[in-house]
Amino acid sequence: MNCFGPTRRSALTVLIVAGWTVTAFAQNEPSTSRGQPPVLKTDFRGPCSVVLLSEGKLLAVANRRSGSVTILDAVSGAIQCETVIGDKLSDIHAVPDTTKIVVTDFAAHELIFASVGESSIRVVRRLPVARYPVSVAVSPDGETFAVASLWSRRLSLGQIPKANINSTEASSAAQNSTASFDVETIDLPFAPRCVVFAKDGTLVISEAFGGRLGILTPGSVEVLVHELPVHNIRDLAVRDDRIWFSHQLLRETARTEAEHIHWGVLLENFVSSLKLGSLKLPPGAEQRSLPLEQVRIGDAGDGAGDPSGVAVLSDRLVVTLAGTGQLALIDRVGIRELRLPTGVRPVHVVCDELQQRAFVVNAGDGSVTFIDLKRGEADRTVSLGPSPEAGPVERGEAAFFNARLSLENWMSCHSCHTDGHTSNRLVDTLGDGHYGNAKRVPTLLGTAGTGPWGWTGSQTTLVGQLENSLATTMHASSLPDGVAADLAAYLNSLKPAPSLAAARLNRDENLPAEGKAVFQSAGCVECHAGPHFTSAGVFDVRLEDQLGQRRFNPPSLRGVSQRDRLLHDGRVRSLDELLDIHPPDLTLSGDERRRLIAYLRGL
Repeated sequence: MNCFGPTRRSALTVLIVAGWTVTAFAQNEPSTSRGQPPVLKTDFRGPCSVVLLSEGKLLAVANRRSGSVTILDAVSGAIQCETVIGDKLSDIHAVPDTTKIVVTDFAAHELIFASVGESSIRVVRRLPVARYPVSVAVSPDGETFAVASLWSRRLSLGQIPKANINSTEASSAAQNSTASFDVETIDLPFAPRCVVFAKDGTLVISEAFGGRLGILTPGSVEVLVHELPVHNIRDLAVRDDRIWFSHQLLRETARTEAEHIHWGVLLENFVSSLKLGSLKLPPGAEQRSLPLEQVRIGDAGDGAGDPSGVAVLSDRLVVTLAGTGQLALIDRVGIRELRLPTGVRPVHVVCDELQQRAFVVNAGDGSVTFIDLKRGEADRTVSLGPSPEAGPVERGEAAFFNARLSLENWMSCHSCHTDGHTSNRLVDTLGDGHYGNAKRVPTLLGTAGTGPWGWTGSQTTLVGQLENSLATTMHASSLPDGVAADLAAYLNSLKPAPSLAAARLNRDENLPAEGKAVFQSAGCVECHAGPHFTSAGVFDVRLEDQLGQRRFNPPSLRGVSQRDRLLHDGRVRSLDELLDIHPPDLTLSGDERRRLIAYLRGL
């Protein structure tokens, strides 16, 4: 059933047997075998999302690294059970007025439906969705689900299968049913992160790295896209007729010097809101800017790095500050801000407004912080279980997301390099030795083996590049021993982003091979060579920056289809536009150009 009317389908649209319960997929099977006794694969849980169940009596926490869901008593904090249900969980959502949950599995490319008891979790169905799902939402009436998938840049839409979800035990009739329903897939022009339903069924989707918001109204055939001058949209919330979201704002006209950081000129942290009605208007010349209302978090001397989870109450905003290990309570009337301590890297929050309680999941130390909103106090922090001693990669990940390493806690590495990728913004650093020539923030995914580093190739080691960034960009006053080496270990563990063609599984196998010949004959291979499609030299690309510099180290082309701005100054927005100006003096026939673009999109 198509819940949004005649939506355009992609090649990924699938038919699901309605009675499908716990069944393995032949493709991309997670490390947890279906049908085998669930076992925790690691004690590094990495909780990422939390929901309230049973009228606020239970908490269900999705754990990214362990693939498990933990159930806690929402009053005492006691852990009721923990069950491995997938491989790499990315989000969890409750089905309204039930004790049922839907969970996305990033690695298995699945949406998991499960039934939750006080001491048990039972998976009742697994549905394949667009690859790399990162978030899920359920409509207020509990009828419809929407899944946002990162690298495939898609939405998956469908109906909640009531036959199994609305009963503790799936009926034999439902299990034996041969009826089927569709999972609709919609292609997006950006990589999505968050998705949320409004009361009227309108769906809002946020970009994972930049500042675009998409909106899909019931019965519509097209996602309207609005671009805002922001980045790092980490959470969406709907209250009344407004959409609220946490984000950051990086200014390319500012410099990474201490004064610009201190006053919040370089980077600011916000929770902003828009009227839903304004998003429903088609973008156009008559609407050059949306009426954005912003609440600034942090001030000179007391930054608030990396706002993440957002809950909107009748009288206040509740915001997790992932980079500083705090929860901000913001009076919506007087804009007064109260900071409360949480665990390490709080990424999501859920509130029980009636009981005046909030629950924060902390990805960095695998815990949940209980907040008494009435008293404005952190009640306690409950560990989800013991964790082994962190190694270099785990320590490096913690440092990457830690805004306390920067001057006055304004930003972390993640603030510019979103989740290790890129914010698609420009920033004026001393990475090339000068101020006054802002450069595009490069992706750090797949950075291992792509040296030298920096746009001008000035750093011959990754550790040296990181030490320079910590000193001149973040202005870290004191650092733990070995933090640059740990950061390097973490970055070396990050793989390149999968190509859009691979993520969508619809690559024409003939074109990449033909495109490779064009890639070589056009001379692209002279700079972009080897397995990483880069080289160690610097080359005159005949594209000057503001100071006349035009010799640059070529970036890797692995995952280039997942970058929305290209070249050192981000002047082009697509591979097709890139070939108009780079490489210089390039002459291709229409067919050769098509083949080359297809090849690049497959890297």
